[in-house]
Amino acid sequence: ACYQPSIDDVGSKILVQGTPAIIFGNYTGMPVFKEMGPLIMDHDVERDALDHLEKDILELQGRIESIELKETEPTFSTPMPILFQFNKHSNALTIIALHEGGSKEELFTIDASDIYPIVELDQMYKNLIHIRFNEKD
Repeated sequence: ACYQPSIDDVGSKILVQGTPAIIFGNYTGMPVFKEMGPLIMDHDVERDALDHLEKDILELQGRIESIELKETEPTFSTPMPILFQFNKHSNALTIIALHEGGSKEELFTIDASDIYPIVELDQMYKNLIHIRFNEKD
């Protein structure tokens, strides 16, 4: 098993249990327990996180593997590296293509106000997220 702590786990303790097993799945022996913690955040990570929260524009690099648009055909090809920019003052999410050679191309900007859109994120694999932008009902 594998465990990846998140920000919600800071200050918590972790209890790990190991149970001896033989190759065919039969358990033998007594379980072993170990408690660790409390979890603390690395000071550099905390400083970086707080710096990002202070900025007016938050940026996250990613990659578009494929895209489906309901009303129009995409004018770009995938897969492509991208930059998500969220502007806290204008409530706008901008998707920017990162081209070879360092050039950038704004693909589209979405109003991220209370009314539109609803953004749904589904983590499909460890490093793949399905993003859907929908209008509210």
